[in-house]
Amino acid sequence: MVVTLLAYAIVMTTFPPTVLTTDASEPKVVIIVGPVGSKTDAYRAMGAAVAAVARGHSNQVVTIYSPNATWPVVRRALEGAAIVVYLGHGNGWPSIYRDSAFPKTQNGLGLNPVAGKGDSVHQYFGEAYLRQEVKLAPGAIVVLSHLCYASGAAEPGMPNPTLDVAQQRVDNFGAGWIAAGADAVVAEGHGKAGYYVDALLRGGRDIERIWAGAPSFHDHVIESASVRTPGAVVRLDPDTRTSGYFRSLVVRPGLGAGSHLTGSVPKLIDPGADSPPIDSLAARGATRSAARLAGPIVVGGNAQLSVRFDKRTRVLLPKGLVLGTRWTMITPQGEPVEPKPSPAVPGPSPAASPGLASSDPGLASSDPGLAVVAAASPSPAGLPEIDMVQPEIPGTTVTTATASGKGADRSIDVELPAQPGLYRLTTTLHHADGVAYDAATQDLVTSLFVQVSGRLWATYGIDARIEATSDTPLALRVRLANTGSEAWGTRAIEDLVDPGALAADAPPRLFAHWVSLDDPQTGGLLAPDTSAVVHVDAGSSTIVELLVPTPLRTGHYLLVFDVLLPDGRSLAANGVPPGVMRVRVTDPIPIPIPIPVASPAASPTSTPVVSPAPLPAPDPAANPSSEPALAPAVEPSTSPSTSPAS
Repeated sequence: MVVTLLAYAIVMTTFPPTVLTTDASEPKVVIIVGPVGSKTDAYRAMGAAVAAVARGHSNQVVTIYSPNATWPVVRRALEGAAIVVYLGHGNGWPSIYRDSAFPKTQNGLGLNPVAGKGDSVHQYFGEAYLRQEVKLAPGAIVVLSHLCYASGAAEPGMPNPTLDVAQQRVDNFGAGWIAAGADAVVAEGHGKAGYYVDALLRGGRDIERIWAGAPSFHDHVIESASVRTPGAVVRLDPDTRTSGYFRSLVVRPGLGAGSHLTGSVPKLIDPGADSPPIDSLAARGATRSAARLAGPIVVGGNAQLSVRFDKRTRVLLPKGLVLGTRWTMITPQGEPVEPKPSPAVPGPSPAASPGLASSDPGLASSDPGLAVVAAASPSPAGLPEIDMVQPEIPGTTVTTATASGKGADRSIDVELPAQPGLYRLTTTLHHADGVAYDAATQDLVTSLFVQVSGRLWATYGIDARIEATSDTPLALRVRLANTGSEAWGTRAIEDLVDPGALAADAPPRLFAHWVSLDDPQTGGLLAPDTSAVVHVDAGSSTIVELLVPTPLRTGHYLLVFDVLLPDGRSLAANGVPPGVMRVRVTDPIPIPIPIPVASPAASPTSTPVVSPAPLPAPDPAANPSSEPALAPAVEPSTSPSTSPAS
């Protein structure tokens, strides 16, 4: 049965959203599956299972699956919906990603930015979009399935939240849907959404009784008054009395919500049948545009992203153009920077909680960020059911901001990644409401390769390969840059009145160390390390001259450069990539001494004059005189940008 559902789900993704009938006597059920990366097939299969249950009671069933689950299509489908089921990424608040609530992206849906561009990238359309653009059927019920944050818990691997944080998340996630017309919002992190659809469409019971009678019910109900929605209540049913917030309900009590769905929906319209075509700047003559990034490229900081448009393209841009950005790590470097402290109190990890983490190797996920979690309530067979909640993966989320500027450039401030490394920065173009232009338009903006430095960082400008002569000092010029945001040491400060120093000089040192490639075990007969004192402030660079002794033995070597801080710390040992130069060491070229030849006219007692042979010309390839340049922190990508890390 699972194979059949997966096959059905994959086939469904190749077609736009469809409706089986327009019978107005039955409630409209809308099932939405957003992109969740490698787990999207599993989510589509769960969506197909819910749709099969719904079609057993109603012919008005709309399915919208990634990669075609864009906001314009979803928004149209939600009009007049009596039951909404959403499976995908969840973005709520409180969270570690923001210091305050942000309705534009939180407590809503994670959808495809551009149709047909795959399942790996999502854009959040938060409660602000639900409030302003959606009108559900009277008494509608919303079921949020397998989301982070919606039921109170955050993401797999994050600490168990406090009760207060969990209640805030549930209350916030329900507010936008209730403002759009819903009477109740159910969130099930692990339970099956099909149970709710079946129970609601059978009729006779309201959502409060259905929620309390679910197979996943633990009877640990904690109730509080809603802060966001006057008159509503927030109910949590954690796995234990104090942890495992994977079930919740926000409802207006006493209204019998969900008990009178039959016949409550107006005539259904196919959401894709008469939708206006997606706007395309490319089709209207826009040309390729270049993106640029300016400012210190250091983890945790901000930089300015600009896109330059020519005159032909500028006249096509909408008022209030929105730029979207997505960071994709290509090569990690250094240790990850710790995220902001979570508002949740520390608690047991899923692996430490009995009944939460599966130890079955056959159930292990290939995605290291995914926790395979078991529901606390056992199945009829006596074993826990396995359900998945997909966590947020960096590099999959499109972040948008309204661009400033009226000339050739449109600019936004972007937050740089929290871990050093080489990244691809993809820029996308959106309407003022945040809806993206078509795929052809997105391909017009070049993406960038960006080297993001750590706060304590060094970059070396050196030749990649050189040749040297054994046992002959090698004169090198190294360009050294402090590309982080922290100084490596302190300079001496002198009192202008008293010649004594106010602060001692504590400079770092640049070290050069030989490593043999021919004899890695012993290193062969190597030369001693070389070092030089350097003064490089944050954001500056210098040229260091070194006279480096070469090894006595010929062969292939690496000459490794590192900075040693005054306190004894090595930058390389702390995750900063060292400078590496490949050196081929050869024997000295012997200078031939000619053998004197006696001249017939010479006197037997005369001394022959010997002229030394000329020295060989220096090889410019072996020791170039030009100074090596540092690699740029930002350079254009050679591939076109693509639309995008819950």
